[in-house]
Amino acid sequence: MTIKRKLTMGAISATLGLALIGGGTWAAFNDIETASASLAAGKLDLVVDLQKADTSTHLINVSNLKPGDSMERTFRMKNNGTLAIKDVLMSVEYDGFAADTSSYNSAIPQNTDAVEFLSQFQVEVLRVGTEGSGEFPKEIISESDNITLSDIYYATTLDGVNGSLRSNAQSKLAGAIPSAYWVDNRINVATVNPDQWTGLPVVPHDDDDVLVVITFIDDESKNANGLYDQNAFQANSINVYFDLEARQWEGIDVQPSDIGNGARGSGADGYIQNNERAKSGRP
Repeated sequence: MTIKRKLTMGAISATLGLALIGGGTWAAFNDIETASASLAAGKLDLVVDLQKADTSTHLINVSNLKPGDSMERTFRMKNNGTLAIKDVLMSVEYDGFAADTSSYNSAIPQNTDAVEFLSQFQVEVLRVGTEGSGEFPKEIISESDNITLSDIYYATTLDGVNGSLRSNAQSKLAGAIPSAYWVDNRINVATVNPDQWTGLPVVPHDDDDVLVVITFIDDESKNANGLYDQNAFQANSINVYFDLEARQWEGIDVQPSDIGNGARGSGADGYIQNNERAKSGRP
């Protein structure tokens, strides 16, 4: 509608208003404008680089293990998105458990329980920020904590484990892991700093390396027949997954000072540069 047509209709309204005195309040002229809004969400994108591990798809890919064997691996976490990552919460899941019960001495009960097999593997070391300096790398699980893969599974699995198994495992991990790295009943493997390097910001760029050492426990206990109890785990196999959930910082009340030219955006389109930085959320 053009301005000229608006004025013409306004004059007609005024004429009608003179004939309806006392019938209400009339506006002789009006103008309608529209304020538009353009909204585009940022992107959380955690990339896990396993080039420093066994293969491009497995953190640990080994077979023919024996008690006492130890595996040390490092993986790198990168922020490939536009939003700063506050923390990265790790849980343990599994599938594909198999037990070969075909050829063992009957004096040795063969293990057929997946989580019992996981209990044979101790996480001797879990260090975050191994690329860093100063207070980093930071060891958040050590050998003296006696934490196994089964402990982490019971405490962190998203599938849910009911009853005392879950609560006992959570209490064990909470007692061993520094509070900044035990978050919502999972293990935060992103670094926590008192400055701009907390988590995985986009700016400044900050990849995080995580080192893990897993050992097949060498248990010398024997049964009544003089056979090692661990014989029960011969030929067991399982697939273990370290699930990593990257989370954003809390929301902010966006101010003009938050907007600018960012690493992967332009201030001209209202790009919220502050959302690239660590600790960008509400306190």
